[in-house]
Amino acid sequence: MRIALAIGLLLCGTTAFALALDLREGRRGFLPAGSNGVIVVDASASITPDSYRQISKVLDDASKTGERWGLIFFSDNAYEALPPGTKGTAIAPFSRFFRPVRRGRVASESNTISVGDVSFPANPWGEDFTAGTSISTGLVLAREVLDRDGLEKPAILLVSDLATAQSDLPPLREVLTEIVRDRIPLRIVGLSPATHDKAFFDSVLGKKVIDVAPPPSLDRAEPTGLGESRLPVALALVCAVLLAGLTANELWCGRLTWRRPSAAKGAPA
Repeated sequence: MRIALAIGLLLCGTTAFALALDLREGRRGFLPAGSNGVIVVDASASITPDSYRQISKVLDDASKTGERWGLIFFSDNAYEALPPGTKGTAIAPFSRFFRPVRRGRVASESNTISVGDVSFPANPWGEDFTAGTSISTGLVLAREVLDRDGLEKPAILLVSDLATAQSDLPPLREVLTEIVRDRIPLRIVGLSPATHDKAFFDSVLGKKVIDVAPPPSLDRAEPTGLGESRLPVALALVCAVLLAGLTANELWCGRLTWRRPSAAKGAPA
């Protein structure tokens, strides 16, 4: 029994060690913990109603991380909505601009805007934007406000479908290269990006910074924030078996104890 338990415990311990080596460190949210992040949101004409819902979810999730953020919207130019270092809870009210107010017809009221056949609340930055898209303007402004405020641990979260004007590709490549050179953490939430648009960012940044947001129609259960760690089920099961084996070893194979023989009855003192 001792030999069988020893072999089983050795196998479980080896398996648990191998599974633990294969784990990847999870992110406590969108950016490294303690970052002074700026969320850069694409509000251009190429953003679809489904993308609006995805943006709303990202803003809601970011507001619950307990981190501090800045907030920038961009289309052909950029608009600073919140300065870096603002409490995350201040982001939550902005998510309402990306939740539909009616479906099936074009909005006629001045307090709504139309995106396809869906109406959304009018926002304070829309009048400054045109139908064009220039992702570089949003990233450049993010870098400027981070430099302006001189905050430690700067970081950038880009929320976009990654589609930009052809003329914006050279300045976009330049600002992305500068972000990499200066070692500023950058994460991207892709809003159903086209393959060639995602490939452009992959070619500059590598393939580890883009999280593609799930389509809203598939996101019916209680959502979890992008980038959150999940329970390593296989490792948990192996550890449970290992714990059970250790318990059995203690119960059945404990160290032998010896009792002193009692003195024989009637023996002389």
